[in-house]
Amino acid sequence: MNPPEYATYAIALAVSAGVMWVCYPHFLLVLGINQYRNGVFGGPEDLDPDDKSERYQDSYHDLIQSGFEPLGLHWSTIGRTIST
Repeated sequence: MNPPEYATYAIALAVSAGVMWVCYPHFLLVLGINQYRNGVFGGPEDLDPDDKSERYQDSYHDLIQSGFEPLGLHWSTIGRTIST
């Protein structure tokens, strides 16, 4: 039994709306409406391990001894998502 034609269109519309809802931030980015934003909110001095946990301090010192140089903290957003 085939569903009525309007039911097929309703299902297609619902699926399309669901896909758009999930992909909304990236869709706006592609259209150029919502710009990708990023920046720096801290420098190397903000990574100082003195006020951090013991695990952080150990990892920090291990990396420094391996030759890494801390550059700071970075953030970026695409729509509603935030990455650091």
